[in-house]
Amino acid sequence: MKSSDILKSTNFTYNNIFINKISEYDLSLPEFLLLNYFINYNVSEFSIDEASKHLSLSDEKVLEAYNGLINKKIVKIKTTTKNGIIFESISLDDFYDKLDQSIKSEKKFLSSNEILKCFEECSGNKVTDIESEVINAWIQNGFEASMIINAINEAKYNGTCNIRYIDKTLNEWSKQGIKNADELEKFYTNKNNENVKLFDYDWLDEK
Repeated sequence: MKSSDILKSTNFTYNNIFINKISEYDLSLPEFLLLNYFINYNVSEFSIDEASKHLSLSDEKVLEAYNGLINKKIVKIKTTTKNGIIFESISLDDFYDKLDQSIKSEKKFLSSNEILKCFEECSGNKVTDIESEVINAWIQNGFEASMIINAINEAKYNGTCNIRYIDKTLNEWSKQGIKNADELEKFYTNKNNENVKLFDYDWLDEK
């Protein structure tokens, strides 16, 4: 489920990422209340009267807040035409997209810290600027944190915990079409099964 889907659900509990994103817009209290109303009631057609009743705000305050949300590009007005009649609806899609991007960035940041810590424990040294750039490049290229940590652990197991070895390992996995930890586990399971079959083969009995 996307973060925006969670937001659209009734009685959504705000998390830190949402609050941080909201603070960037410097919303007034009426603007925040109106946005909360739009989210929790999944409002598509704006009614000043309905919003005023739910929020206990005057029509003037509601309209002022509504214009504020539009000017801050949180709310967008969509127009559709049916049977020659123009209908207006409100959309929070752009806002949800920006929030999803913020959450993805936050996850990348947390993943990066986790990987750096794992690499430092493996190498026994503080990560250098070059090593940090390489690790960030792995993340930008789509390698999951679990994949990178698996590569680091494999390097540690083989007693070669350096950035070039780990980079080569990740590239080899990528060539095999392995994109996540589940596919990596299947790859090694199949490989081990092939080795078992090869070991069990009776070469002396071959005709």
